[in-house]
Amino acid sequence: MTLNDDLVGETLVVLSLQHMLFVQVKESILNECIYCPAESAVLLASYDVQARYGDYDPSVNQQGFLTNDKLLPQV
Repeated sequence: MTLNDDLVGETLVVLSLQHMLFVQVKESILNECIYCPAESAVLLASYDVQARYGDYDPSVNQQGFLTNDKLLPQV
């Protein structure tokens, strides 16, 4: 293995850990296991939508396309 291979492997591990942490925090917020102020919850939800769907494209993202996504805790 080269140094470059090691860096690629480490980068993949870090990215995977970041993703798992985000998913765990998101679930904890949605299940109200941890408190998250409304402004922060909206910001985190926007990051989630951006990461999953990319930039808004009206030809692809039809009205209501987020309807079934659980993005914020129910109040």
